[in-house]
Amino acid sequence: MPIRLSDNPADDRLVNADAFALLVAMLLDQQVPIHWAFKGPQTLLDRMVQAGLLAIGADRLDAVAISSCDLEIFISLAQQKPAIHRYPKAMAKRIQALAHHIVAQHDSDAESLWRGKSNAETVYAHLLALPGFGEEKAKITLAVLAKRFSITPEGWEDITAPFSDQHSRSVADAGSPEQYEAVKTWKALQKKAGRDKAEESAS
Repeated sequence: MPIRLSDNPADDRLVNADAFALLVAMLLDQQVPIHWAFKGPQTLLDRMVQAGLLAIGADRLDAVAISSCDLEIFISLAQQKPAIHRYPKAMAKRIQALAHHIVAQHDSDAESLWRGKSNAETVYAHLLALPGFGEEKAKITLAVLAKRFSITPEGWEDITAPFSDQHSRSVADAGSPEQYEAVKTWKALQKKAGRDKAEESAS
């Protein structure tokens, strides 16, 4: 079951169909609500089309186009209201760094980070090497691949723990609007208890 944050499947289409868009959404998923972060790729796609940086009708977020885009122009696209993030300038720089990495290290093919990989350690290493991805973000992304897209390289449960469990900790557990509400509830309870999403709540 893919990522579903909205009752309208079209709202979530891009991050489910485009590997690079998914990575951009994961990069944006910090210090803002998940649905805000996951709308960012579509917002950027629309604005790049409007600016003539992508062809009319483009349905993928192009790492090459972002990598080669003038940074100030790309920042301006990120800053347009509504901004793609609470810190759009910093995130625009991080997204372009991510695009540079995908172009240079993965021949512009974001899906190659996990496609055909049978060992979770290999996938995790690729994710951890991405600009802006720390250990937790790499774990959650791998958990997203496993839980939402049935990409389950051997050992993913151990590497992504605790995000491989049944608690509604992250976007990896958002396969429906109802499940997303459960994730938001979990995060609110953890914040109130002074914990992060990787820690257990008191039973």
